[in-house]
Amino acid sequence: VTERSMPYADWLQRSVVAGAMSVTDAIGQVATEIAADLNAQAIITSTISGATARRVAMHRPSRPIIAPSPHVSTCRQLALVWGVQPLLVEQFADTDTMIATAVNAAQARGLVEEGDLVIITAGVPVGGSGLTNMVKAHRVGEEKGWR
Repeated sequence: VTERSMPYADWLQRSVVAGAMSVTDAIGQVATEIAADLNAQAIITSTISGATARRVAMHRPSRPIIAPSPHVSTCRQLALVWGVQPLLVEQFADTDTMIATAVNAAQARGLVEEGDLVIITAGVPVGGSGLTNMVKAHRVGEEKGWR
């Protein structure tokens, strides 16, 4: 109840205007805005270190934040972050595999369903932390020819 009454949007807007923004901060902000504008089911932040999921959570989106990671320690840390649902997944080698792995894991846990629109953030090329530079609006099942 308290969180709903706090003016997070106003506070965040003032903090963005006041300070310089990194690429990861900008991706976190825009992912939250796109999810709200498109009424997406969730924001999926594939992550190595958990930094992007934390940046997205900072904006207090109205949609769940799903954070697939191949690292147990990152998942444990993210379990303590507001609004984040960490998912332990297999290591991914490329962007297509990362998207498929992340979406399949979220779908297997019942967090999204075929046909849902999700916003995906990631670092391209895949493999390092601190490289978040991509936002994608993705329809769950489109990789299988969903219409």
